[in-house]
Amino acid sequence: MDTNQGIRHNEYIQYAISWYNKFLGFRAKGGHGDKFIFNNINSQNSNEEYSFTLRHADDNYTLLDCDPYLGDMKEFIQELNQTNGLFKFVRIMREKFQTTTLKAITLYLVYHLFRKLPFSLRPIIQLGECTLTCICKALCNTWY
Repeated sequence: MDTNQGIRHNEYIQYAISWYNKFLGFRAKGGHGDKFIFNNINSQNSNEEYSFTLRHADDNYTLLDCDPYLGDMKEFIQELNQTNGLFKFVRIMREKFQTTTLKAITLYLVYHLFRKLPFSLRPIIQLGECTLTCICKALCNTWY
């Protein structure tokens, strides 16, 4: 690769990194592991950060941290280790962060809509003491 090609290649890489950062709110940091950080996920707060940290050693990936916690990620880590598909794994994590945020926003809206219902309508909706909890769980389960 001659010098001009190398410069163009580096410019392209910098442009791609800038694009991912600007539109997807994606950036990465090195350290004890590689930390992948996203924003532009929560429509209510585009600056809110979501992140996970992976360590790659001896041809094996380990999830060191995930914020917010997304539950058991063992099968995704196993697939990552089998396929070495890091880009796919990063996309999956972003989608999971988006899904988590969508659930939280929906639960927040359901809760506040329920609270604003006139008391005369609440008995129709209230089937027991845990109605709001049941509604929220039902809504959450539709996304799994």
